[in-house]
Amino acid sequence: MPGQPAQGWSGDARAPQAYSPVPGAFPPAPPKKKSRAGLVIGVVAAVLVLLVGGGYLVSQALKKPDALPPIATPTAPATTKATTASASASASASSTASGYPGLTQSGSTLTGSNFTTTLPTGWTLSANNGGKNEGEIIDQNNNLIDYFSDFQRAAVENCAYQASSIASASGVETAQPPVAVNGAMWGSDQATGVEVTLKRTSQTQQEVVGYYCIDHAGVSLLVRSISWASNQASVQAGAKQLLASWKWQ
Repeated sequence: MPGQPAQGWSGDARAPQAYSPVPGAFPPAPPKKKSRAGLVIGVVAAVLVLLVGGGYLVSQALKKPDALPPIATPTAPATTKATTASASASASASSTASGYPGLTQSGSTLTGSNFTTTLPTGWTLSANNGGKNEGEIIDQNNNLIDYFSDFQRAAVENCAYQASSIASASGVETAQPPVAVNGAMWGSDQATGVEVTLKRTSQTQQEVVGYYCIDHAGVSLLVRSISWASNQASVQAGAKQLLASWKWQ
């Protein structure tokens, strides 16, 4: 009847409560997934550490031994002929440069700190004799032969080291594999000899750098030649002549 509560509802009836499912009526919601960002970052960091550390170890293993300072600054022969004193000059000559005293010349005889030798035909003392070397001679084409002593490496090892170093030196554009020089006698002893043919970026011609090494009195000694490729044969002959006439004092 009008004015009476509708059927099924009492005057104090309340709206139904929100639905609450009976426990176990539905599968439980899967647990919240933990973020894997931290794990991924950790793995990436570990890989980077391994790569960097491994790369460092490999680089150290492949790293060349610390190179010693060059025995002298290599100077390519000039294209013009040298203006030098005659090799037949009778007056003795020695370098006034600071450092090593160099060789002295009397006629065709050269005298060093503990040896004498004969000046090869066509050669004379260089203006750079002494100072940074222990003796240097030059020919009319500005090819050079110089002398150094007191290396701690054995002769065979020293010649190989010098040949490898010059081939990879700054300014060297191309270098051919070292070639052994046979038949070089240093006084009465057989010398180790090697030549490297190379091309510098600053030069238009190829050069040949030769190294002759021997062990004497507990140290390694070295004679070096620097020549144009076109003069290689005559310079090698000059170096062999210089070494063959070597006499220790």
